[in-house]
Amino acid sequence: MVQIILFLCLALVATCCNKPHVNEQSSYYENGTAKPVVTLVPLIDQSHHSLPWNLSDEFAHEISHHLLKRGNFFLKTPPHIKKKRLIYDPSSVKSHFPKTEFVVFIELIQHEEIPLTHENENSPAELQVGLQVRVLDIRGAEPLVILEKVFTDTQYLPKHFTRYNFLPIPWGKEAYSITPFGQVHAKLARQISGCIENHITEIVNHGL
Repeated sequence: MVQIILFLCLALVATCCNKPHVNEQSSYYENGTAKPVVTLVPLIDQSHHSLPWNLSDEFAHEISHHLLKRGNFFLKTPPHIKKKRLIYDPSSVKSHFPKTEFVVFIELIQHEEIPLTHENENSPAELQVGLQVRVLDIRGAEPLVILEKVFTDTQYLPKHFTRYNFLPIPWGKEAYSITPFGQVHAKLARQISGCIENHITEIVNHGL
């Protein structure tokens, strides 16, 4: 009960905080140099989770938000793939994205709540989340994979916050960022966006 009261108090504080605003992006740096053109493909969800919101949209939004905020790329999602999920296929990626230089594919491969004891309803749990990230450099004649990595993280869930005892606050609500789901999702989004940025920037800076 104390944990729930504390959570509600933190939720009230969170409602007073505004989300950072990201200005409209530019395709050039201030010195006139063109930014790398990066396409973020709509995220593919293979996790079979039961949450009442779209995790693909959440992760795609959060990752693109971090990349846009840093301002080191010209980031785009072509209109013809916004409403569908494009399966990872290096052999056809150049034909799908003729006006881009790097393409990012992300799959949510795990999002599972695992009870820590056999008493499901009275047991704390561990939230396990995994995303696979692939980045392709398509500037040359053939696509080149410059990053292929699985990002994983876990979050302890007290029994009061498991699916048996608590209806999770959905993504999009002000208090979401302080929930166990919001915290682990935000951490992974930061890690993934940072790794994507580092790999592409290193390739571009070294003229590879």
